[in-house]
Amino acid sequence: MAVVKLNREELHRLFHYENGKLLWKIRQSRRVHIGDEAGHFDARKWKKGMKVYRNVCVNGVLVGAHRVIYTMLAGEITDGMEIDHIDGNGLNNRIENLRLATHTQNARNRRSSGNNTSGFKGVSWQKSDRKWVAKIGFEGRRLYLGCFDTPQEAHAAYMAASLQYHAEFSTSSSV
Repeated sequence: MAVVKLNREELHRLFHYENGKLLWKIRQSRRVHIGDEAGHFDARKWKKGMKVYRNVCVNGVLVGAHRVIYTMLAGEITDGMEIDHIDGNGLNNRIENLRLATHTQNARNRRSSGNNTSGFKGVSWQKSDRKWVAKIGFEGRRLYLGCFDTPQEAHAAYMAASLQYHAEFSTSSSV
């Protein structure tokens, strides 16, 4: 999806924000009525447990609802910045759950990947040592945190390092 400059006045003309939702202020078509929730999300991805976002059409361009809400309520999104969902839920668009972040900061509280076998972000099995290894990314490098007997111990090391290196963008959970 292309990054589009959003006009705050135009967004306020089109939408009303209420409790994390965008509601239409004007009638867009026969199927869209004033007061309807704007946008849609891919239910197939949601059912598969994949990350999903609600998208809305603004002047013919599909835009993330979180970007519209942030622009309406907090101001312009500067170049190179993204909107981070603090709780990691792409459908929770309450303004208190949205914050400006760089791409790197936004990636810090991302879930573990789908091919993760330990069940914990930053934790993997090291076959040669028959131990669980914890690693964390910081400033473009991969930092080795140690080998552990259990994935839970490795996860604890990862979480401590995440708090130290990632501060407010620290991973908040194991997945």
